[in-house]
Amino acid sequence: KVLSERMERLPRECKRSIEERLHGLDGLEVTQDGNVLACFPVVRSNGAVYVRDTNLETARSVHQFVRWIAFHELKESSILIELAMW
Repeated sequence: KVLSERMERLPRECKRSIEERLHGLDGLEVTQDGNVLACFPVVRSNGAVYVRDTNLETARSVHQFVRWIAFHELKESSILIELAMW
């Protein structure tokens, strides 16, 4: 939920750019309302549930998604700082 809220604060063109890139990442899905879901594969054994993220694919996708959000947040912040300095 926190990442979706961060995405919501970004300008429309930044959100669109990230959403387009998300389609190529393993284990991530964008819902119609703009939420991003991380889909980790699970295995049930003896009543317990274990996450099986083979080769950390989903974790890497989440990390990349967070990096893209941070990049756009930093870019927008630096633009505001430059404007403030004028």
